[in-house]
Amino acid sequence: MDKNAILDVLVVDDDADFARFVKGVAESIGLRAEVLDTPSEFKTKFEALRPATVVLDIAMPGIDGVQLSQWMGQQFLQHGPQCRVILVSGYGVEFISLCSSIAALSGLENIQELSKQIEHGTLAAELPGEGSDQPYRRRIGVGDHPIRVHTFLTVDHVHKT
Repeated sequence: MDKNAILDVLVVDDDADFARFVKGVAESIGLRAEVLDTPSEFKTKFEALRPATVVLDIAMPGIDGVQLSQWMGQQFLQHGPQCRVILVSGYGVEFISLCSSIAALSGLENIQELSKQIEHGTLAAELPGEGSDQPYRRRIGVGDHPIRVHTFLTVDHVHKT
């Protein structure tokens, strides 16, 4: 966990119920969390709060999660240390995986993929904790099937041409 972070978890989601659920899970395990229900405020809050983890909905009106993840990737490439980014969506694991790939190509290194159909205990296990500063990419899909967890290689460097 980033010890320089002012905030542990910043949740960005236009679905107020899901955002409150994530905040509640984070707070239940002792993390400081804040919710943004409009993505237009994200850049200002992100720079001010320096969160250790961003839980970011992909499909939002106006500025979507892919655009925000691309912006974060540029910030990290220019200014340094990365936070963990958890991309969430209710659209399914293939859609989340595609968006995660775009985010990785934009410079993000520490990306997780979560379906919005997730249980309290599973989400709690994925939020920041000891040893969570190691870059990795995980996809967690929950649906009609048991939870499937796949670990992927991390994109270490993205070179622009």
